[in-house]
Amino acid sequence: MKLKYFIILFLSAFTFCIALNSTSYAKTEKISYQVPKNIDLTDIIRGDTKGLEEKTIYGELRMPSSVEGKVPAVVIMHASGGVFSFREIKMAKLLNKNGIAAFIPYSFKARGITNTKQTAGTGVTFGMRLTDAYGALNLLSAHPNINKDKIAIMGYSSGGIISLLSSDEKIRRQLATDTLKFAAHINVYAGTIFIFKNAEPTKAPILFLSGEKDNTCPVEKVMAYAQRLKDAGGNITTIVYPGAHHVFDAKMSTKTVSTTNDGNCQFEILDNGNLVDSATGELFPEKDYPGDHIKPCSVKKATFGRNMSAAKKYKIDAIDFLMNALQP
Repeated sequence: MKLKYFIILFLSAFTFCIALNSTSYAKTEKISYQVPKNIDLTDIIRGDTKGLEEKTIYGELRMPSSVEGKVPAVVIMHASGGVFSFREIKMAKLLNKNGIAAFIPYSFKARGITNTKQTAGTGVTFGMRLTDAYGALNLLSAHPNINKDKIAIMGYSSGGIISLLSSDEKIRRQLATDTLKFAAHINVYAGTIFIFKNAEPTKAPILFLSGEKDNTCPVEKVMAYAQRLKDAGGNITTIVYPGAHHVFDAKMSTKTVSTTNDGNCQFEILDNGNLVDSATGELFPEKDYPGDHIKPCSVKKATFGRNMSAAKKYKIDAIDFLMNALQP
């Protein structure tokens, strides 16, 4: 009798382990799609998006294999260094374990850019990356196993800027198919170098995850813009991790390097699509960025690296936020 009970218990545990492994396994698929080849923020807001030459880019879709029917999804926008296993891929796997699909657009690699640490100077505008993000939203909305009303976006650093900009109705109206919109936005150590003068949030919940000591994307500027969005009717949540610097989930320990850091720069996006340089008051389209516009406000110092507490906690905070925002 005891032996029979032990066998049943063992088989139950074995079956449970198989179920856990099945849940974490993801089906991965490379998907190509078309986006405008040369476009910027100014073009998008002005509605100059039709008839442009197109470029084929691609993304990686990771589906949780054990979940049946339509599942929620998250578009993950990579930072200036591209897609990394410790960051974007790891987050995609975590999403899959929680029954959420993940799609990672390869904004740089798909355009032949394989070695960069800064978006400025790559020739890839923030407008181009916004079309990558919304192209992914439009693509995923037609997927038979994805719930089109439960597609969120999250981004890291410069990718977080894309997540943030995509939350404005002026962008959504121009790039989304019909009434589609992102169901939630997560901005991980994202900067506020580009902000809307007249913010018009889509009302989807927005989460800011910032490091207290980030001098690349200064938390004071980020929190000030978060408050502006809240004042404009946005559904805003902010979390600041004590002692954390930029890229607080990196493998490397914290270090300070001499590099061009435009974290002190800020440009307002006007309703006509032009940018206003806050340092000089000069008007210009995004295609003219960075040019001379970052010289008055950039510095030659940046601190970044791993903060053990923040690296662990931000994943918990992100998943909790998504489970609430994407629930049925």
